[in-house]
Amino acid sequence: MQHQASTELNDFIDYSSFNDSINFEEYFTNKNDNQLTLTKLFALLRTWNKSVHDNFAKLILLILEKEININEYDVVTGMNLLHFTCKFGAKQIGHEQDAIQIMNILIDKGINLSASCLWMQMNCLHYCAFFDSSSICELLLKQSKVLSLLNQPCFSFKNSSPLHLACATLSLSTAEILLKAGANKNILDDQQRTPSDCIPTMNNDEQQQQIAETLRALLPDQESEEQQQSLLLDSTISNSEHQPTTTMQFQQGERIRLTNNKIGTVRYFGSVPFGVNLWYGIELDEPYGKHDGCVGGIRYFTCAENKGIFVQPSFLQKLTPVPHSPERERRFRPINFPLPDTSAISSRIDSGLRRDSSADGRGIEPYQVTDRVSLSKNRSGTVKYVGPTLLGSGIWYGIELDSSDGLHDGCLNADGPRYFQCKPQHGIFVRGFNLKKLNTSDQQSQSMMDSFDHVSKRNSRMVVSDYDPRMMSSSIIDNDSFSKSTSSGIQSMTFQVGDKVYCHNHAAIVRFIGTTLFSDGIWIGIEFLSGALGKNDGSVNGHVYFQCKQNYGLFIRPNRLTLTKK
Repeated sequence: MQHQASTELNDFIDYSSFNDSINFEEYFTNKNDNQLTLTKLFALLRTWNKSVHDNFAKLILLILEKEININEYDVVTGMNLLHFTCKFGAKQIGHEQDAIQIMNILIDKGINLSASCLWMQMNCLHYCAFFDSSSICELLLKQSKVLSLLNQPCFSFKNSSPLHLACATLSLSTAEILLKAGANKNILDDQQRTPSDCIPTMNNDEQQQQIAETLRALLPDQESEEQQQSLLLDSTISNSEHQPTTTMQFQQGERIRLTNNKIGTVRYFGSVPFGVNLWYGIELDEPYGKHDGCVGGIRYFTCAENKGIFVQPSFLQKLTPVPHSPERERRFRPINFPLPDTSAISSRIDSGLRRDSSADGRGIEPYQVTDRVSLSKNRSGTVKYVGPTLLGSGIWYGIELDSSDGLHDGCLNADGPRYFQCKPQHGIFVRGFNLKKLNTSDQQSQSMMDSFDHVSKRNSRMVVSDYDPRMMSSSIIDNDSFSKSTSSGIQSMTFQVGDKVYCHNHAAIVRFIGTTLFSDGIWIGIEFLSGALGKNDGSVNGHVYFQCKQNYGLFIRPNRLTLTKK
């Protein structure tokens, strides 16, 4: 469900069709004992062509008749049946009713609705928003478990919420359903963008431009909403022949609560050129405002950036403190139990968390500056900062990554504070639970894994992270030092010379595994069995890696192959 507006997102999608002539009847009639397995099903779904679309429902129903783990993942795409069904429900595919039928069956069978893609960290609502699967989205939001995912961020898309993705891909119908379910219109991603900020500007396509304008109308910013409501109020007053109040209901310095439950302090009361009647200038306690008290070059009051906002009196109410009550104080008085002496108690298991032995007893953070850590998607780096940031409350860790997979250079924006210094695109901020400390052996294994970090930058369908080296062969080459040193600690998917594999749904034999002269990284040389479907005879640029018939040979990345039973 690609949109011309979202080039950045569509870089992660491969819509190509490898083979439209797959004989699905062999699976449905069990002809030639060609039984459908979950592995074969995932291999078919990865091709994602029209033949697969037309037979998707039959394939899923057929596989569900067997004893399978309904929550099992495809190791190449990181997706499971839930995610593929969300993708299948896209409007442009044209099989929405079939998708609804399959999703209802999956729900009845107890599929995990909270499951996220292994490599993309996208949940079911992210997929619905990305592919504009509005019917599936509406069905899923009727499930209580899915409602908790409504505003969940997706790390692979700069912590975008489902509504962010729906706006970025111009998925209008899905955005309407998300908003109806209560999606947060003001939630920010890592680039401090609201969903409205993600709506692309369309210059050439009139239809897409109309969709973008409709989305913007659904997502007015907070100040626009206030101005619209104030104008409506003014119109009502004018029509009823009542004059608006000119008395100051709230005093400067008075604490107030807005109708959206934001707390602030009155800093200004009077007329403004951008609106009729009298307005209050409010300094909010949190940076949910629009300015610093200066609008259109005129300073009305002074406050911190993004804490200032102008509102009409109808949006304010007094912030009244809880009245003193002896009965309440007696009922809720804390009981001061004596604290036990835990100085002589130690854990039987080393949790890895260090505690400060200072008098105040406060625990220091489990990671410190200069610690070597590992992150998701097989990344590693060094802790450069520990403390609060503008991204949110609590402790954040600033990491300098070993590779250029980050988002900044230690500074979130040009006008913001600098937390640490690193190379461009090497810096990232994460929470502590996303980190794991590297010990000496881990660092040795990580350094060897880094030698493969350029392998398979994109898998056959939807992957933004590097291909995980742990899925590569534990015996890539006989007597390989890498496989020996890591075989005990790394789970791997084994490819060996002589293995039978499927490449683009065609059977082939592995003839070569290793590095080549024509490109970096690990390549697998295969010989097709069914015909001249390759590009060479096992040699490239005069260098012979293996021998086969002309155009029967092909070099391919490991993640593009499906291993059959040995």
